[in-house]
Amino acid sequence: MIRDRLDPDAPHPARLAGTHAWVAWGLTDHADPRRLQLAVPARYPDSYVEDLMGRIATSLARPIWPDTDPPPIDVDGRTLRTLDAGEPAIIELLDLPWYQPASDRHPAGQAVTLDRWPIIDETAATRQRLEVIAAHGATRQDVTDIARWTRLKTTQTDTYPTAPTRIGDLLAQLRRDAPAAIAGIDTVIDHARTTYQQHPDPDSIRKAFQTLTDDLARLTVKRDGMAAMSRR
Repeated sequence: MIRDRLDPDAPHPARLAGTHAWVAWGLTDHADPRRLQLAVPARYPDSYVEDLMGRIATSLARPIWPDTDPPPIDVDGRTLRTLDAGEPAIIELLDLPWYQPASDRHPAGQAVTLDRWPIIDETAATRQRLEVIAAHGATRQDVTDIARWTRLKTTQTDTYPTAPTRIGDLLAQLRRDAPAAIAGIDTVIDHARTTYQQHPDPDSIRKAFQTLTDDLARLTVKRDGMAAMSRR
């Protein structure tokens, strides 16, 4: 895994995004071993990005035993390409214009996950996950992932890196700030409606998406009620 070759402090204060962050927040169960995505606060200048990519390249530029030479490293703007166990691997800084964490100046080495890697917060990870679905369409894996995530959120397990946000509150934030994320939910719900019976446990999928649609419906009723009151 390309992440294992990189010092967690090297990209500080950028944070893990993409599948690695999604795994940490229960949004998928599989991280791409040869694709590492990092989120940098949108306010950071290009000069910072150049310095960060240089530090990442330096962290990777060491031999991998039993080889004697380090693998080739090519940096092009926000993208770094190299080899990992002989296979192409990529590290990229995401361009997320909305990513503005409340605090991104935590000390290097601060434990945010069990293996010391800092990750984007739960709302940002959920927004990114759903916006990817909105942009590229839903798949069978997306249906499985979102159903599992819904079950995790409704039971509020202790497996999250930090205190979890209630699913209703999280959906309300996304509806307010991220229409594309809500579009992603609608996309995966529509896909699940026509394909859930093809899954190994269709009843579990059905129950999870019933919960999700109920939560969305409550938000709609609450929003419409507040809008009606404001017109009086």
